[in-house]
Amino acid sequence: MKKLTDSALGALKQEWTDRVNRAISNQIARVAYKSDIEEIVFSESDIAKDFADEIKENFNTDDFEEWDLTEWIRDIQYAEIENAAPVAVSLEQYIADKFDNSQVAFAKKQGVLKQQVTKWLDADFIVIDDQLFSKRRDLET
Repeated sequence: MKKLTDSALGALKQEWTDRVNRAISNQIARVAYKSDIEEIVFSESDIAKDFADEIKENFNTDDFEEWDLTEWIRDIQYAEIENAAPVAVSLEQYIADKFDNSQVAFAKKQGVLKQQVTKWLDADFIVIDDQLFSKRRDLET
C-alpha cells in the first residue's frame, strides 16, 4: 500500500472537487429551506466519509488525521449551503411546512391578526429564505 503524501492528497482533492460540488448541487437543488439544505448536505450522503474511506482503502494514512482528509470537503459543503439559491414557496406552503398548517399560529408568531394572513394568502404572497414577498406587477418580456 502506498504512503499518502501531501502532494498526493492535493492531487486527490483536485480530482474530487468537481465531484463534491456536483454531488452537493444535486442534493440541494430545489430545496426551499436553509435548515433542510444543511440537513441534506450533512446527512443524506456523506461525501467526506466516502472520500476518506476511498483514501484509506488505497493509501497508508498513518501520518494524517481524518480531519486532514475531509476538512476541505467540509469547507465546500458550508460554502454551498451559504450560497444556495433561495427557492420561493407559496405562503400557504410555508405555513403548512413551518406552522403545521395553522394560520393562527403563523399570525401569532408574526404579531399580526389572522385577517392579515388571509389578505397575504389572497394576494399570493411568497416566502424566500424566511422572508415574505408580495407580487408588485407582472413584468413584460
